[in-house]
Amino acid sequence: RAGNVQAIIGKVSFEAEKLVENFKAFNETIQKAKPATAKGTYVTNLTITTTQGVGIKVDVNSL
Repeated sequence: RAGNVQAIIGKVSFEAEKLVENFKAFNETIQKAKPATAKGTYVTNLTITTTQGVGIKVDVNSL
């Protein structure tokens, strides 16, 4: 029913474009993994953070 997915999309030293590219690839993979029988919104909340940093919420509707 519910779960958390954690993944590394890059390092702070990466250029912004590379981080965006990695995030888009990760997001596409998650969306493709949605079972055909799953109803409703598959991803409801999204937060990005550095290893020990403060989380930043991302508007999933803007993806």
